[in-house]
Amino acid sequence: MTGNNGWYWHVHHDRIVEQLTAPVQERIDYIKKNKPKDEIETRLRLLKPVKDQNAVVAARKAYHEAVAAARKAYDEAMAPARKAYDEAAPARKAYDEAAPARKAYDEAVAVAWKAYDEAMAPARKAYDEAMAPARKAYDEAVAPARKAYDEAVKSAHAKECPECPWNGRTILEKQ
Repeated sequence: MTGNNGWYWHVHHDRIVEQLTAPVQERIDYIKKNKPKDEIETRLRLLKPVKDQNAVVAARKAYHEAVAAARKAYDEAMAPARKAYDEAAPARKAYDEAAPARKAYDEAVAVAWKAYDEAMAPARKAYDEAMAPARKAYDEAVAPARKAYDEAVKSAHAKECPECPWNGRTILEKQ
């Protein structure tokens, strides 16, 4: 297969499945030319098209829809914190307005950044505290979709790549 839109198993050693962005032959050529000799056979043997493209696409779509919904809720929840952060950060405005004075900046950068960080610390802390519930809600909203996607991919992989050394991180056993 030489297309550049399909899903493939093990395009890279540390990814179970990926959608091609270039013809697969380019990846094959790269592996043959650039990878260690003791990895080439394994990489080429396991680099193959996903047979059930629809299952991967459907799982990916469901995951992205859940992420989009969670991101929208996250953005809405974080809007007040962003506003509070911006209002509590006059040091940033002063820093930005000092752009013409960059000549001295190189000499004073360490001191300037220390002062900036100290001035911004309360705003960052307030922002982080305000954002914590939104981050937690986002993570909780995305988790079931991520789990469903991972399980769909794992199931398809088990059927289509039964002799695979994939360990959850890599196809290269030594890593």
